[in-house]
Amino acid sequence: DDLLDILAHLERVGVAHRDVKPDNLGVSERGPKGKKRLVLFDFSLSAEPLDAVQAGTPPYLDPFLGHGIRRV
Repeated sequence: DDLLDILAHLERVGVAHRDVKPDNLGVSERGPKGKKRLVLFDFSLSAEPLDAVQAGTPPYLDPFLGHGIRRV
């Protein structure tokens, strides 16, 4: 649920993280009761243009994006 909430929030505010992968996820105690929540970090690729489809970590790149019928 936390990951979907994070991604929905980023979509609402117009931020494309561009590098969601296990290495960029953590767990932190948040809020007044210290509830453990998922945290997404490393927004270094969010400044890359959306058409830079080769930006990112190779094993996590969409192998079809930018080729054939799947365009940016």
